[in-house]
Amino acid sequence: MVRAQGLLRALRRGVNMERIQTIAIQAPSRPGVLGEIFRSMTQAGVGLRALLASDGGHSGIVHLVPEDVDTAKEILNNLTFPYSIEEAFFIPLCGSEKMKDLLHTLALARINITSIFTTDFNTVIFATDAMDKTEKLVRENLSL
Repeated sequence: MVRAQGLLRALRRGVNMERIQTIAIQAPSRPGVLGEIFRSMTQAGVGLRALLASDGGHSGIVHLVPEDVDTAKEILNNLTFPYSIEEAFFIPLCGSEKMKDLLHTLALARINITSIFTTDFNTVIFATDAMDKTEKLVRENLSL
């Protein structure tokens, strides 16, 4: 614990993090559904910062990080796919060492990550069960 506290003190310089909204869409798992969602978003001018899809057999979950959440919700209402909105963080990381520091810091604070996605560890999008506490902890303790 003392070593971890020293690490946290060494990392204190602030962090560039953004609180965002993600959309989790329940969609049938069949050819063309993901394309329909993506096409509908882009045709309406909704930029997507991230997209993650996973299959669960007959249905799947599509996670989107749209630049315009309100327009994205209108599109999904027209497509009649059920969805939920989740608050998350968008953080530039600059490598797997920073990811390790982030995960270690949250673990020490006993904060549970409820969702996370990244591609090359240069950016991470994640949600926790204690969003306000997480934001304060990361801003005060990590230099990402």
